[in-house]
Amino acid sequence: MYYAEHLFILDTNGTTEFDGEYYKEVTTLTVRTVDDGKRVGNYACCGFRGGIKTIILPEGITSIGEYAFYQNAALDEIILPNSLVSIGQYAFNACTNLKNIIFKSNLTSIGNYSFRYCTNLSKVTFLSTTLPSLGTAAFRNCPVVEIENHTTTVITPSSGSSDYGYLRYYLKNVITDPNSQISKLNTDEYGNILYIDGSTKYAISIATVNGVVTVPANAQLIFSNNSSSTNYF
Repeated sequence: MYYAEHLFILDTNGTTEFDGEYYKEVTTLTVRTVDDGKRVGNYACCGFRGGIKTIILPEGITSIGEYAFYQNAALDEIILPNSLVSIGQYAFNACTNLKNIIFKSNLTSIGNYSFRYCTNLSKVTFLSTTLPSLGTAAFRNCPVVEIENHTTTVITPSSGSSDYGYLRYYLKNVITDPNSQISKLNTDEYGNILYIDGSTKYAISIATVNGVVTVPANAQLIFSNNSSSTNYF
């Protein structure tokens, strides 16, 4: 683990300085003050092995440093502020439980490999009118099948494409008007993530519950989540 800069966490007992302990009982992390409240530093919470499931970044933060939340395996939700302008390289790389993310309107840059190996990331939303610049392989090895796109850039599915940082590699559905289009992503009773388009069912991620894997019937597997055996270094 790395502890490059001050990071504060908020748990049920109040605010505690992140000083190298794992804090496995903490499930929600709120960054309070980092570099005068404007930046999450490089390696700030890299390789955290605790049970953090939610990270909330407050308004005022404009950038996230490289490797800031790298390999936070339990993380399934990250709430980004409207003030965020840039995300550094490898910032969320190998956050294997992250399922969707919403990029707010002021974001202009997503760094190289920043979300690579997020092997459960199935939906991405862009709220800005201009698509942020997407670094090399920013979304490679991510089973993104659905994008909610509010930008003026036309994004279309293109199987196997490396364009847009591999964002379109598995893409099947682009929502441009969320009021008139319905997400086709679903989670079944076993925790498997499915994409259902008419009579065709795709299994994006297969869950393991108490050591048991239940593969959904009549589904095509489009992405194999073998993160437990993958070396990310």
